[in-house]
Amino acid sequence: QETPTFSDNLVYQVKVQENGEIADYSPLNEAAVQHLSEIPLDNLQDKKAGELSAKVAKFLVVLTPSGSLQVNPWIGQ
Repeated sequence: QETPTFSDNLVYQVKVQENGEIADYSPLNEAAVQHLSEIPLDNLQDKKAGELSAKVAKFLVVLTPSGSLQVNPWIGQ
């Protein structure tokens, strides 16, 4: 396991299909944009997700410098 190089939380909105595949994600803070290449979201995203399902669940995903992963339901639009 590698030590993260970021010192701030990385915050993303992640859209997940009914089958559990990641349909899309969006960085929500500057640290998340800067360190996007360090996390595997792009590798986990289903590139055909738009074709597979119009129904998605949205989650707030936070990766912390200490290695914690926080996943919460998205509140709002």
